[in-house]
Amino acid sequence: MRLRGLVIGAAAVCALSNANAADASSCVDIENDVDRLACYDKLFRQASTEAVPDATDVAEFGAESIERDTVESIEARLAGDFTGWTGKTVFALDNGQVWRQTRNYIQPYSPRKPISQPKVTITKGALGSYNMRIEGVRRTVQVKRVK
Repeated sequence: MRLRGLVIGAAAVCALSNANAADASSCVDIENDVDRLACYDKLFRQASTEAVPDATDVAEFGAESIERDTVESIEARLAGDFTGWTGKTVFALDNGQVWRQTRNYIQPYSPRKPISQPKVTITKGALGSYNMRIEGVRRTVQVKRVK
């Protein structure tokens, strides 16, 4: 996605450099900042529409500014018994997803007795992390999806 944006940006810059130099020099002479920026914006739009992007680029253009409805959490059950975490524990869920513990420096945890197929809730954490809460356990564990 980033590479596509860089390619589009480079194509736009090339197109702008091919714009009429006389038009660009007329923008330089405008003293009002807002009007000068509007002049450059107009030139840039004209020059960039001359380049023909592919259909995929057109469909994705501006999508990064759309606020998308995203899932904030999921609920599932562990496939099997929960016996605790050790630092590198892998959690298989009944929905087919597999999550792995990411913070191996967290103190290991084990319940007094195994919990059979407990419900788990995975929520978004800070900086792109995810936290798993296991039914019957007061602590959470930070996880990363691996499948």
